[in-house]
Amino acid sequence: MENSTISVIVPTYNRASLLSRTIRSVLQQTYPDWELLVVDDGSTDNTAEFIRSLNDKRIHYYYKKNGGVSSARNLGLAKAKGEYVAFLDSDDEWPAAYLNTLYQALRQHPTFGCAYCNRKEVYLDGTIEDAFGPERFLSGDLAINYFIKVPGVHPSASLFHKTALESMWWDEKLKTFEDIDMFLRLSMKIRFLFVKDIYAIRNHTESSLIYQKDKNKSANPILVYERFYHCLGGDRLIPRRIAHKKISREYRGLARQYAKDGYRAAALKLIRKAIAYYPSDWHYYREYVKYFLLSKAMDPEPGWQMPAPLPTEITVSAAL
Repeated sequence: MENSTISVIVPTYNRASLLSRTIRSVLQQTYPDWELLVVDDGSTDNTAEFIRSLNDKRIHYYYKKNGGVSSARNLGLAKAKGEYVAFLDSDDEWPAAYLNTLYQALRQHPTFGCAYCNRKEVYLDGTIEDAFGPERFLSGDLAINYFIKVPGVHPSASLFHKTALESMWWDEKLKTFEDIDMFLRLSMKIRFLFVKDIYAIRNHTESSLIYQKDKNKSANPILVYERFYHCLGGDRLIPRRIAHKKISREYRGLARQYAKDGYRAAALKLIRKAIAYYPSDWHYYREYVKYFLLSKAMDPEPGWQMPAPLPTEITVSAAL
């Protein structure tokens, strides 16, 4: 049987109740030549039964032990047969013209490895808004932009040429900000094309709120940027001052999050790192004094330590 042009990868975990909306949006695409790979990351609900009930030969179901969204996307990549690859989170959806619009854009601009678009954010109260303003959507080599104002590239709003993803895997060690890590590494290899004529739809759910709360105190952005700049060749692309300023801002932002909840030791260690990267900003010193005056006795984690740096090698399942 001939391979489909586009492989759509949907990672999912215990979201059988949401999958119908997501899959329906793929089934309704005006571009017909696709395969859908649903990668079940160890669900304990009726996901398998739901997929089987669809009885569609274009839909392929893969079950794996729970390992996180990156491991599920990697399995999908390993199984994908299409010339192009799209990722779609299991609570998101696409307008009917989505695949065709991005596919035609890449066909017309063959020097780009990825076409991407804006997202409509749909909140629990029914409010809808654009994910980002126009300043976040650029075309070309985007590596330096990630150190100035992060581009609005999102897995569910992107289409990749399969060759762009050769030897590129999602880092399974990262449970948050894995997309920034992937796109940073990709930015050394490919150019990104912004397409303004279409959008993806990101549906916020109760689990999305929990995920956002978990992200607030994540050190992963710092670890990702430091690895990229110091270990993966980012220093060849990004001027030192710009890189150090960005990393210092990440340390400062995390220090504020910890200080807000009274984590004195964490806030002090983080703001010291911010100062070390960018000592010319006097605001940092004022914040250092503020955090120093926090109560030691009330610190929930007086022995807090910064997580270890990420391994230079990307962490991927041995099976891949």
